[in-house]
Parts: sequence; structure tokens; C-alpha cells
Amino acid sequence: MNEQYRPKEDVESECFAKWLDFKGLKHCHISHEGEMDIRYAMKLQRKGKRPGLPDHLVIIPKEKSNENRSLLLFIEMKRERKILKNGKFSKDKSSGPSDEQREWIKCLRTVSDVEAIVCYGSDEAEQFINIYLK
Repeated sequence: MNEQYRPKEDVESECFAKWLDFKGLKHCHISHEGEMDIRYAMKLQRKGKRPGLPDHLVIIPKEKSNENRSLLLFIEMKRERKILKNGKFSKDKSSGPSDEQREWIKCLRTVSDVEAIVCYGSDEAEQFINIYLK
């Protein structure tokens, strides 16, 4: 089967982080993945770690914002969607957001000067950030 290459989510996140550095934006990857000892995982949960929080936090300072205000952006990074032979995106839900991720995004969108979105690939995430940049 000759399937088109689609980078994995962690590769997309690395590319996005490099782009954010190039743009000079403050950002942070919020790590939720990785295998760990059950005791450590329980400790993190007691300290407040919750499932579904978006992968990336990006600050758009007022001086770089086209909206003349500072913004806090959250991006849930997903693997780029597969394009079918008919040119449409696959409806494969395996790379879509979880219920917890959808709930976080919905909640974050209720906060002033905060935007949250699911992006399929680093290119889509860059386009989202560019909406807010001068």
C-alpha cells in the first residue's frame, strides 16, 4: 500500500516549537505523554495533573498582536489528517481529540483573551498563530 507520509504528532510538535522559537514567541509544551511509574503518575495527579489539557501554550504579547491586546493560545496538536484519493480528508477519528480534550478546549474558550483549538499538523498550528500576529 502506497500511503502518503504523515509525520507523527511528536514530530509535528517539534517542528511547531522550532517555528515558535523562530518567531520569538514565548511558548511551552505541556507534557502528558510518556510511560512512568504508577506511584509517580499518582503523585502528579495529586499535584493537579489532569487529562486533556492542550499540548501547547503560546503567548502573543500586545506588541506582536494584531488585536492590540495580549493573548494566551492553547493548541491541541494532532497528526496531520490523511487525504483520500478523492481529495477529501479522512474521517478517521483515531487522531481526533478525546472527550477530555474537547472539554478543556470548550472551557478555555470561555476565558477572555484566551483561544484554544485543535490543529492537525504544524502547518495548521502556524496558520492559527499567524491569524493573531502583526
